[in-house]
Parts: sequence; structure tokens; C-alpha cells
Amino acid sequence: MKITMLGILGMAIESDGKLLMVDPYLLDTLHETSGEDFARMVPVNDTWLNARPDMVHLTHDHADHLDVPSLQAIITGEKKVELLAGINGWQKIRGTLPGEVNYIMMTPGCEWTSGDFHIRAVNARHSDFTGVGYVITVEGKKILVSGDTLYFGDAAPEIGNVDIAVVVMNGKGNNMNCVDAARYAAEVDAGVAIPAHWGLFEKFSDDPNQFAAEAEKLGVKTYIAPMFETFDTDELLK
Repeated sequence: MKITMLGILGMAIESDGKLLMVDPYLLDTLHETSGEDFARMVPVNDTWLNARPDMVHLTHDHADHLDVPSLQAIITGEKKVELLAGINGWQKIRGTLPGEVNYIMMTPGCEWTSGDFHIRAVNARHSDFTGVGYVITVEGKKILVSGDTLYFGDAAPEIGNVDIAVVVMNGKGNNMNCVDAARYAAEVDAGVAIPAHWGLFEKFSDDPNQFAAEAEKLGVKTYIAPMFETFDTDELLK
């Protein structure tokens, strides 16, 4: 299995010829609509604009996670797509994309199986009250995508232990800071924790090395994944 971090909480998971994309923010939409605070620090990557996913997971409806122009670029009607989203995101995107798209509304506890992928929605505590995180199980590995969220103490019993935890840590916009994100990763017993929501918008970023230092104090291994660099999960978890 291969994973590529796409910026913010965006990621691509490739397994057995299938492509799952989470929160793909692939263009410069917010810079164009909302000003310089949202100028990209990393240029648009045309390779991923030309991706054609089998599944798309949206954690919530904020525009850096649910970017309609990015979704229109990758969902073109060429293939069937399963699109999972929290309530607000589902309501916003449902029926707007071309071709055969199965729009699936996810709330915490809901599960969806697609081939070898098994997906379970989990709680996230954010300013979109209907936002979710996801536990994605494939190739015998559990990958947690935290969603945009603050730390909350009952996350671990709901989520269980995971192999890889992708966690927000920028400490802005109702997201965990580095200390709390490290606690969250430790409590789900992450084999490896990957910091997210850094490196794309300068004003809303934080230093992933600070997260790594906090996680190390708690015995959690980390990997700071460069944007658009693809890595192999077997190698990562050795």
C-alpha cells in the first residue's frame, strides 16, 4: 500500500489498483476567493489533478477540505465513484458531480465496505459539528484520519489502536495543537503518527518538528511526510 500526503488533511491511499482520496484540496481556490492568507506555499501538482479516484472521503464541509473545483477536476464521469462525507459535506456536494457517483452520508459509527477497504466514521470535535474522522482498514492495516478536531478524552475507546494515525496539529481554527495531537496519537497507540494541516497556508500552519518532539516524549514514532512524496506503508512500519 502506498500513501501520498496532498496538503492540509488531504491524502491518497493506493492499494491493489484502487485509489482512495481524502479531502483533496488540489487547486488554489481559497487564495482566489479569500485572499493572501490562503496563498499556497507549495504549488499545484498537476499529477494529482489528473488522478481518477475510486473513492473520495470528505471529513467536513470547510473549503480547504471540501473544495468543489478540486472535486470537479478529479471526478469527471469516467468511472464510478463512491463519495463518503459527513452530513454538512454530503448536503453540500450531493448531486453536483458528473457521472455515476454514490453519495454516502457518514456519521460516527457508520461503516462502509468497498472491496478490500473497510471504512468506519469516528467522532471529530470541530466547528463543523457534523465533521467526522475515518478509520480505514486495508491490507490488514488500520489508518486513522483524525479529521479537523480538538483533543477529546473519549476518542481512544471509540477508535481503538491503529497502525498509522494522520492527525491535525496546527493549533488554529479549532484544531489540536502539537501537544494535544501527540496525546491523541499516543492514546490510540499509533504505530506511526503523521502530522497534518501544516505547510500549505503559512498563517494556519505550525512546525511539524514540534509535534514530533512532543510525540517522542510519549513514545510515539512519527513520520513528517513531505507533500506529494509517496511512501510505502510496509517500509514505514518496519
